[in-house]
Amino acid sequence: MSPNVPGDKFFYYIFYDIPFDDGSLTPALAAKSGDTVDVASNQFIVRPFGFDIDFSNGRELNGVADDSYSVDHTGSRWKIAGEAFDTTVTAVGWQAGDDLNNDGVPDSGANLANNHPTPNFDLDSESGDYSVLLSVVETKVPGGIDGVITDDDFDNFALGAQTHSIVYNEVGVIDMRADIVDATDTVIPYLGTANVQGTVLNVGRFYPNLFTVADTDLLSRVLQACTPESTFTYMGEAFGVEFTLTAKGLTDSGNYTTVNYRGDYAFLDTFVELEMVAIDDVSTADDVNYSSRLVNLMSGGIPSDFSATWNNGILELSGNMRFDRAASGVPDGPFSDMQIAFLPTDEDNVTIDPAREDPLTSLSVLNVDLDTLATEPADPEYRLILEHEFRYGRLIIENAYGPETEDLALTFVVEYFDGEEFVRNTIDSCTLIDVTDLSYVPGTYTGDLQDTETTLESPDTAKFLEGQTQGLENVPSPTDAPLVTTAPGEGNSGTVNVTLDLNAAGLGFLGFEWDDEDGAGDPGEDYDDDPVGVIEFGQYRLHDRIINWQEIYNRPTP
Repeated sequence: MSPNVPGDKFFYYIFYDIPFDDGSLTPALAAKSGDTVDVASNQFIVRPFGFDIDFSNGRELNGVADDSYSVDHTGSRWKIAGEAFDTTVTAVGWQAGDDLNNDGVPDSGANLANNHPTPNFDLDSESGDYSVLLSVVETKVPGGIDGVITDDDFDNFALGAQTHSIVYNEVGVIDMRADIVDATDTVIPYLGTANVQGTVLNVGRFYPNLFTVADTDLLSRVLQACTPESTFTYMGEAFGVEFTLTAKGLTDSGNYTTVNYRGDYAFLDTFVELEMVAIDDVSTADDVNYSSRLVNLMSGGIPSDFSATWNNGILELSGNMRFDRAASGVPDGPFSDMQIAFLPTDEDNVTIDPAREDPLTSLSVLNVDLDTLATEPADPEYRLILEHEFRYGRLIIENAYGPETEDLALTFVVEYFDGEEFVRNTIDSCTLIDVTDLSYVPGTYTGDLQDTETTLESPDTAKFLEGQTQGLENVPSPTDAPLVTTAPGEGNSGTVNVTLDLNAAGLGFLGFEWDDEDGAGDPGEDYDDDPVGVIEFGQYRLHDRIINWQEIYNRPTP
């Protein structure tokens, strides 16, 4: 009908659904005579305005208060990466409030949950040539990647909607979009008209299922650099720990490493959350938890905050710790098989125990319990890093004496408490002493011996061999050769005390309660005194090869 011809009229029709199949319009109009006027339009197509995407009607009912809504990492956890969740895609009609620029495309962030559905969608003759595909259009993890949606194809709509479970394999918060695609997943216009799409914003927060543990190690006496590696560490001495944690999704989604577990989205980020423990597994009595004596070193320890250390879902940590003596300082031990273990758990309660959510994963990850004798063995609670021996040690400077005309050798012994008494620690062939950490105790000179008349030869070091320094190593230049204090010269006999500054030597863990023999004025039982030895010049020392010395008379006894 032409608007320029008298009698032509315009008729306006609002379609609340998509015309079924041929899309033509044939109205029957009643004329005043009682006859009808039949007219027909050309074929036309009415498409959906867009697609609403919802999760168990949560967005429709709750909007931004729904559990599925999260702006960023501060939002509550929602689904585990790899966990299936029901998703509904609905073809909906137009509403003015969702298309403020009147371009026929839903505005960004438009809420289509209250738009009327178009039940005839996917019932046309060409419905077999297209489907609706969900995709990730943006991840909110800085530096992260777009994860993968599985079961992302929606087809066979009923009453304009289709619901089934989908899976997202990554950590974070995402925006999703629905598009009409062909059999090759290429976005196509609806029946040759225009693209139809829908978006849902801020879906999440997705989080890992568990952490796997690999490359665990414990490095004994790490600051001494022992070769070969020591089989024990002294109480109070640094030892190193190493391990690797990997954030994983559910096993049935391929046990995927969630590379977006990083930065603000890595909620395992502090030393406290590692829950490091030290447990003595006692077979004949209750196990003993000594974790209060396990200390992370301020310098060189495991970082107190390691959020920036996560890289593509993998955390490689190392640092130094120590197992301290009892608070009283009183000797105890040795602890031959102390279990150093941990149970890292993040703020979402993600841990290394796969039984928490995923029944498809082996349950043998935890292997350290804390039981009473009646419950031996109890259910495991922690993951073992390594068993290790810790010994209570002390260092002794042995007294030395000889003529004032000869240099004197200073010898040292390192002992450990064996549960009853102190004995030489024969497996210590690593501890090193530097002569610069030795000194004469002021005010202890006696006899004719004066300050500066005997000196410690420097530079020089001595390394323990089987718990002592005496030149026993069978090589031309033994590393355990004694340190030397020089001869004061004839007529300069007397004594002086010599002490070793254990803290300066990095051996503070070998201090003991020596009743103030170091002259430090601390007779209290603090068990941290430096050792003291006495050097005496003016006494014949005999020869090392002489067992007995006796004067023999060459004439009859009177």
